[in-house]
Amino acid sequence: MSKKLIIKEMKRKEVPMSFRSKIAIFLVAVLVTIIGFNAIASPSVEIMKIGKKAGYEIIANVLAREAAARPIPM
Repeated sequence: MSKKLIIKEMKRKEVPMSFRSKIAIFLVAVLVTIIGFNAIASPSVEIMKIGKKAGYEIIANVLAREAAARPIPM
């Protein structure tokens, strides 16, 4: 880069961002975060429900086998 270009870059004034722009960017970021989290969390909840149901089935099978193995008192 030439010296003139460097000096010109240094003298350039920064335009301050308006408050509305900051709020708009923040709201878009919040929405993207919420939508992204829900997209990740939804399958996790379904997996947890399936696991809970499978756990109940396993417990029921163990209890059924135990009940079948015990003789009936007379």
